[in-house]
Amino acid sequence: MEWFTKLIEWLKLPTKIIAFIALMSCAFLFLPSKIIETLKLQDFIDLYGKYFGVVFIVASSYLLFIFLGFVFSKVKSMFINLKNNKNAKENSKIKKQQIQSALCDLTQSEKCLLREFYLQGKDVIKVIYANEDVISLINKEIIYYASECGEGYIFGTVVNVRLNDYVKKSLSLPLLGLPAEPTKSDLERCAKERPAFIWQIQSIEELKSSMLNPFHPIF
Repeated sequence: MEWFTKLIEWLKLPTKIIAFIALMSCAFLFLPSKIIETLKLQDFIDLYGKYFGVVFIVASSYLLFIFLGFVFSKVKSMFINLKNNKNAKENSKIKKQQIQSALCDLTQSEKCLLREFYLQGKDVIKVIYANEDVISLINKEIIYYASECGEGYIFGTVVNVRLNDYVKKSLSLPLLGLPAEPTKSDLERCAKERPAFIWQIQSIEELKSSMLNPFHPIF
């Protein structure tokens, strides 16, 4: 069993060294006799030649094993990535269908809240954190928090929200209960139906602005 122990220790050598040994043993086995004579290798081959075949087979088998393991891991990783990408696409498709269904089933108050993106002409708007419509739209993944910070006031905590990117592309005025080309009366109706907290937030923003600019009238 001594040879087996030595073999195990030999296989612990770095792969580059084993590859070099395999290459050298291959050279000694298959070099033409003319080259062997020229390089004066015959005496060395006569002394150690009985080991070249065994060393070549063991080293080559080990390198082949390492190579096949590498190929297998790469192929396995490729299939896993393909499966993950396929699942991600399917999940994304399902999620879009769910969001589209939610957009077609908005309550009137939710529509009024989403109109604020249109009325304010902004990608990010300020809302009340605990508002029922805000929570509902976030749960439906139609909007999401644009930041982790909020500002606390007597009427509630004000946070920033933005539209889901898919919703931003899909949202249309008809989905919000408005004609494709709103008239002046439609816009007046929108102003009357705006969420109550919007006026509170705007009042705070105007107050902040007046404090930064003392010459700006509050009323």
